[in-house]
Parts: sequence; C-alpha cells; structure tokens
Amino acid sequence: MTDIILASASQGRAMIMAQISLPFSTYAVNIDESRLYNEKPQDMVLRLSILKARTALKLFPQAICIGADTIAVFSSQIFGKPHDAWEAKQMISALSGQSHIVLTGLCVIDGANDRQEVAFEQSKVTFRRLNSNEIDIYVASGRWQGKAGGYAVQDDDSFIKNIQGSRSNVIGLPFELLKEKLKNLIVFTDI
Repeated sequence: MTDIILASASQGRAMIMAQISLPFSTYAVNIDESRLYNEKPQDMVLRLSILKARTALKLFPQAICIGADTIAVFSSQIFGKPHDAWEAKQMISALSGQSHIVLTGLCVIDGANDRQEVAFEQSKVTFRRLNSNEIDIYVASGRWQGKAGGYAVQDDDSFIKNIQGSRSNVIGLPFELLKEKLKNLIVFTDI
C-alpha cells in the first residue's frame, strides 16, 4: 500500500485523519503562510494547501501527500494563527457574539501517479457573546496558539453557539471532502 503523509503537525487534523481507517504518518512542513497582496481567502487556503502537500511530496515522492490550510474570515479580515496573546485577544473579542466563515483548503497528491485533487470547504461559525473575563481566562490558557482565529472547537466548544456546515472543517480537515478526494485517487471502497 502507498504511504499516506499528512503534511501537518496539527493534532486536530491527525484526529480527523485517524477516522478514515487508513494508516498514515504526519510530517510538519515549514512554509511561509503569509497572504499575498490582494489574495482572496479561498485562493489563499488553496495555494497554501497545495504548497504544504507539494513540500511533503519532495521528501516522499511516491506517497499520497495531504496538505490543508484553515483560516477564519470575519468582516473581510483574515484571521490566521495569532502571533501573540494580544492578537489572540483581539481576534476572540472581535468574534464574540458574531458569525464568521471558516475556510479550509485541501490538496491530496498521489506522487506515484502524478495526480492531484484540490478543493475547499466552508463553514459558518457563530460565537455566543463572551464577557471580558472569559476572554482573558481563555487567552491566559494558551489554547489559542497555533489555531486559526485563535480557537479550537475540538478543545473547547463553549464559545460556539452554532456551526453551519462541516464541524471537521472548523477543526481544520473537512472529513467528507477528504474521503471524497482520497476515493478519487485510491482504489478503495471502504474509506
């Protein structure tokens, strides 16, 4: 069987990947995740997911490499991973009592057969109204680190009032979309 590489250090993505029941390995890629000038959010997540998968493919040329990139979009602003506690507090405060979109770009590359599947998933997340004490406690916990929008629904969903669309997308790897793309590349019926 072909090796499957998840080009990510995200525990949330690995948790979702494990539900597919195929053996896989993770490999954290180090890329520049900066937004390009005037880049649309969906173009950004698609570009970065391809870059992550292609970076892993350089080390595992015969493998199936999976890259994903997730951002939150609120009021025309892109919320990626906060750089520090101050930025995390600004993001969570802005999202409090509001709805935002979570976009995840997904790229699955079959290196052995030079085939690629690319798509993105979108979910709408609504936060309940948070008070300043809740925000301060959350930011002090450090759980915002490495999380798009400064939060991880799999760690603590007490902020969430509603999710429209894929919950796994909000975690960072849209499960149904991933299964579809893998089925397009692998001759398996039991994924």
